[in-house]
Amino acid sequence: MKRIRHLLRRLLAAGLAAVLCGALPAALAADGEPPLYEVYSYASPEEFMELFLGGDEGLTYDMVSSKYALYIQALEADESLVCNYYGTDSVGEAAEEWGTTREALIAELAAYLAIEDVSAMETDGVWDPDGLDALVAFGLVPRTPPAVSVQLNGKAIVFPDAQPESRNDRTMVPFRAIAETLGAAVGYADGAVTAELAGRTYAFAAGRDTLAISDAESGAVLETVALDAVPYEKEGRTYVPVRFFAEAFGLTVRWDEYEQVAVLYDRDALLDELNADFSIVNQWIAAQPEIDPEQALRTAAAIEVAYTAFNSIDGDEHYPMEGTLEVISQGGSVQLDLRLDLYALAALYAQESGWLLGMGMEDLAEKYRTELENARFEMIYNADTDMLYLRCPLLFGLLAEDAPEGAAAAADTDKWFSVSGLAESGGVGMMDMNPVVLVTGSFLPLAADAETAGEYIVSRTEQNCETWGNYSELWYRTHSMAQNCALKAGDSLFARSGSRYTAPVGSEEVWEDGSYFKGWFTLDVQTGGITGEGERRERDWFSDMLITYSYQAEASSARVEQTIHIKNQGILTMAVEMEQQPHDSSPAAQPPQEEEVVDFEQWVEGLWD
Repeated sequence: MKRIRHLLRRLLAAGLAAVLCGALPAALAADGEPPLYEVYSYASPEEFMELFLGGDEGLTYDMVSSKYALYIQALEADESLVCNYYGTDSVGEAAEEWGTTREALIAELAAYLAIEDVSAMETDGVWDPDGLDALVAFGLVPRTPPAVSVQLNGKAIVFPDAQPESRNDRTMVPFRAIAETLGAAVGYADGAVTAELAGRTYAFAAGRDTLAISDAESGAVLETVALDAVPYEKEGRTYVPVRFFAEAFGLTVRWDEYEQVAVLYDRDALLDELNADFSIVNQWIAAQPEIDPEQALRTAAAIEVAYTAFNSIDGDEHYPMEGTLEVISQGGSVQLDLRLDLYALAALYAQESGWLLGMGMEDLAEKYRTELENARFEMIYNADTDMLYLRCPLLFGLLAEDAPEGAAAAADTDKWFSVSGLAESGGVGMMDMNPVVLVTGSFLPLAADAETAGEYIVSRTEQNCETWGNYSELWYRTHSMAQNCALKAGDSLFARSGSRYTAPVGSEEVWEDGSYFKGWFTLDVQTGGITGEGERRERDWFSDMLITYSYQAEASSARVEQTIHIKNQGILTMAVEMEQQPHDSSPAAQPPQEEEVVDFEQWVEGLWD
């Protein structure tokens, strides 16, 4: 296992290095022993930079080799770093396990860490010639928390003298610096510190736990509120809780624990900025009918799939498959019933690929023929109890195949299985079943709970930052996502014809190997409808494939068609037609009482006991 992990790390390093760039060095700086380029079996620094790191002007051999020399020095000085990385008790043990010498092992690890270091530099643009950031990134040394800082609308606030600090789990900042950065005029009156912004005056005093907000013109007190931390004096500066005052000034505040940054941003101004590029999409979203979240909805879909395998000797073989889907949804609760005939597809797959996988695929397909011909997947998710129920004899039968022979043979898979505690991970993760959302979700900024494209982009970014704890990147990530969305559905792409706006997908460019991707879609900002079609040609040394698709969707119906044509092999066609209407009953809260329900985790554990 250690060898596998180490191999994966080396492959990752090579993959990251392949996207780096480097210029030929004018003069060589510090290098290790053996030299960095020799570790990777290159004849010269020039060859290493050109062939291994890709030859970009932003990186030189001096930069990489100096990092390499630093890491060799650090690893020689503290061999526990090497042991922690390889999971051994000594460097000698690691070297013996890998069939190399102590010196070669350290040189290889130092080279890998150096490349990881400069790879990170390419990502964040920060070059620290004396830093050993990769040791921190791999958890080989503890990270020193950075000093507390404040960011406003994506830019770090510079405090010229007194600096922010953390006190009693509150980020405290020098008031004048933060207030003036936010655009407030700071003054002093009757022993109180004041700040005037947007027609209001905010007054407080060090040592007091209240803030008075008054009309700047009349002086009338509008309200008095309690502070969440008491301001104090320090070295001639008045410190205040940044969250409280930033929110009082109308800003959104988030805390990045890893970077120790209080992130402030004007959310309304950000939405206005982003929405300026999506006026057409926003008109289209506004045309979507409002759906009462308390109303139960029934979505029904008919599914048609057919595969034709080319056979010039015995005649083409046809494999038709049909199915139905029914979903009843209300709020966060869902009841789903999917039925498909999968035997023809499974038999074909077993015939074409079973020999390659070496798994007895044809026997397995025949064993589950009845279940494949009548494949049924049922699901119930009760949002109130956070319980998920699943029934699919085919799926659970295949899961049991990996269990010991006796347990697999005795496993009863035709029952309901329950799973609890999904709310913390976002429930069951069901996508919105609205026809328009289903059709457009792959390329338009649209969500059921977002009234504009800007709201969708900002909300999605906030959710991601909350999940990963990297709010310091919120401003960059928001604008990056907005740019990507604008490339697909920005105002500049559309041509107008009445209430219909048409934009291209992909381009007319044909790549060197003959591949291309092109198409279009049209939004009707009056009805909220959408239509589109396109085709993608994918060619390489072993296959040639053409994918075509078309779709149309209105508020309560949609149809999607797709064809995949693989040259000299076969054609797969798929069509899904869907309708959605209000329903007179809510989703089931649980399986019928007469049906057996088994805890999924206990069932799995029982198979291997």
